[in-house]
Amino acid sequence: MEFKEVTPEYVRSYENLERKYRVYSRSARRLVELANIQETDVVIDLGCGTGISSQEIYQRIGGKGRLIGIDISPRMLDVAKKKFQGKDNVRFIVGDAFNLSDLVDEKVDVVLSNFTFYYFLSGSNKEFHRSI
Repeated sequence: MEFKEVTPEYVRSYENLERKYRVYSRSARRLVELANIQETDVVIDLGCGTGISSQEIYQRIGGKGRLIGIDISPRMLDVAKKKFQGKDNVRFIVGDAFNLSDLVDEKVDVVLSNFTFYYFLSGSNKEFHRSI
């Protein structure tokens, strides 16, 4: 099974795990602090999943910056999109991080990835590393 084919049960367990332990949101909050995101920044949340880290990013940028969430799983993104309904400066893209330069063609200030970089380290995709 490829990761983009996650089951609905996996998505629910992911969200339930966060509700119980707050692991993703706590680490995302710290990442946002360390990245020194400004409210006018354009930020990519790479491997955004259900948008848990995206919520922390959005708290920093509000309506002034732009948030682009990218994930390979349409089911995960369906949950993320619901969290940001009506937010015109937020968009989510179904796509493979190894094709990042094909997915986003604008200048980006910050790229964050919470609990996902280990997926990217196994490959030797030079284009991915260049675009990051």
